[in-house]
Amino acid sequence: MVIRTREIVEIMADLARHENIRVNITESLKGGLVTGASAFLGGVFLGPLGIAAGAALGGLTAASTCSNFRPIAEILLNDLTSAQQALLVNRVNNVIQNLGVEDVVTLTAMIASRGGLRDNLVDVLRLFVTSDLHYSLAR
Repeated sequence: MVIRTREIVEIMADLARHENIRVNITESLKGGLVTGASAFLGGVFLGPLGIAAGAALGGLTAASTCSNFRPIAEILLNDLTSAQQALLVNRVNNVIQNLGVEDVVTLTAMIASRGGLRDNLVDVLRLFVTSDLHYSLAR
C-alpha cells in the first residue's frame, strides 16, 4: 500500500507537535510604529535625550510584544499549497525510500522506535520550513 501525501503531512505535523517546533511570525510594521511613537513622545517631552530613551524603550516594548509564535503543525495542516505538500513529501520520501516502508502504521512505528530516523525527519522538517517556506524557527 502506498502512503498518501496527506498521511505524510500529518505524520510530519505530529512530529513537529511532539518536538514543539514553532516559527516566528513577526509584525515588523507594528513594532516600527511603537518604536517611532515612543521616540517621538520622548523627544517632545525630554528633547534629544528623550528621543534616545524613547526609542530604546519603544524598541524593547516592540520586541517583547510584536512577535508571535505559531506551531509548525498548524502551518503544515492548514496553510501548505499542493506544491508545497508535494515538495515536503518528496523530501520525506528521500529519507525513507530505502527502509521498505509501505504503510503509515509501519512508518509511524519506525519513527517512534528509531531515534536516528526521527532526527533525520526533524532535520528535513526544519530545512523545509526555513528554506522553502522562509520562516525563522522559534527558539
